[in-house]
Amino acid sequence: MVLDLRTPSVDGAAIKTPIVESETTVCLQLAHFLDDRQTAVTFFIMKYYACVVACWALLAVVGRATPAKIEGLEQTQEIGDVNDREPRLFFQFFTITPDSCTTNINTQGICYSATDCKNLGGTASGSCAVGFGVCCTFSRSCESSTNVSQTLFQNPGYPAATTTVLDACRLKVYPVNSNICQIRLDLTDFSFPQPDIEGECVTDFLQVIGGVTNTPLICGENFGQHLYVDVSPDFGSVTINVVASAPGAKWNISVTQIECNSENRAPAGCLQYFTNTKGTIKSFNYDATTFPNSTPPTATTQLASQVYGVCIKPQSGFCSVSYKKTSGLVNDYTFSTTGDASIYPPGDPLPGKAGSADCTTDYLMILGGTITDANYVVISADRYCGFNFPSKVETSVQPFVLYVVTDAQETTYADSQLIDGPNVGFSVDYRMQAC
Repeated sequence: MVLDLRTPSVDGAAIKTPIVESETTVCLQLAHFLDDRQTAVTFFIMKYYACVVACWALLAVVGRATPAKIEGLEQTQEIGDVNDREPRLFFQFFTITPDSCTTNINTQGICYSATDCKNLGGTASGSCAVGFGVCCTFSRSCESSTNVSQTLFQNPGYPAATTTVLDACRLKVYPVNSNICQIRLDLTDFSFPQPDIEGECVTDFLQVIGGVTNTPLICGENFGQHLYVDVSPDFGSVTINVVASAPGAKWNISVTQIECNSENRAPAGCLQYFTNTKGTIKSFNYDATTFPNSTPPTATTQLASQVYGVCIKPQSGFCSVSYKKTSGLVNDYTFSTTGDASIYPPGDPLPGKAGSADCTTDYLMILGGTITDANYVVISADRYCGFNFPSKVETSVQPFVLYVVTDAQETTYADSQLIDGPNVGFSVDYRMQAC
């Protein structure tokens, strides 16, 4: 593109304007031209703006050009003439939209100017907004607060584990604005002591206080899990509290605030929310158990007192969701919610149960589920428990929700038929089915 710039004057001296082939050439030629003549015009650019802005300012001197909007930036303010003579010098200032970005270490941050990042108490790691901003991360630890989305709540000394007892380690979360309806917690690192024999998180746990809905206590191994906390737009604060009764706990939790009109907002009442057409849903603390040589579990890792919904986002062209056990193996002890699997030797068939009559204490609920598995005497059921899961369960009931229910005990039932042995919980894969 050829630009024919008009001929202005600076301090009365005419500037001969060349015909150039691009805006970049304009910047280089003008900078060289002004330097050669030791022009009296002084240009200043704040340190976090790149030379492109300076070039646009130079273009404004010689042609009253208004800088075009730069991708990733928003125009906010125009400062007028440097002196009273014509032509006037215009500087165009921009703010950087605080969008998500990826840091140099491949973690998530927020795009800010370098100054804003520093003033907000963040740490710059990489660039964003075509080089005009920095990818800023915000980390907080015990007895701190934040009003910045995507803050990282970490244990003292992270990434090392704790070295002392923590009776309470709290992060108080204040809203970014008055239009916040949810807070998402991503457990990017989470290693806590195990629950007691009843599956209760008694001495070590993660607790959320101040949400509209109740959030269960979480303990054990939960790397990669997430939780949604519903809040009212006028909420004062939400407190994330960690209790660690002994050294050795470790956590790194990303705290994201979600606006009421955001497409990322989960349906109300969903503790977890999956937005892809396929994925894996695990009970909390499921990864505490390994399954060497398909031997029965020896400890209770399924958490007690869990009642919540796992929601799957509807997608255009998909009318149902199917579920199956993640391992794909029939008798491998990787699914157990009720009973005592240790009474079944390796290789023996592991019975799964379905229906409200058999599943009354700890179970998965899939409304309108139809069963594809010859080992089940029923072809449809809402509840699933025992030591196995059907080869396939499919439902077209919307909204798509898998409910998780565990009661408050494993071994202390008055009814001996309900006494459970060590249970590991569940891991199931879901896949949306086309219409």
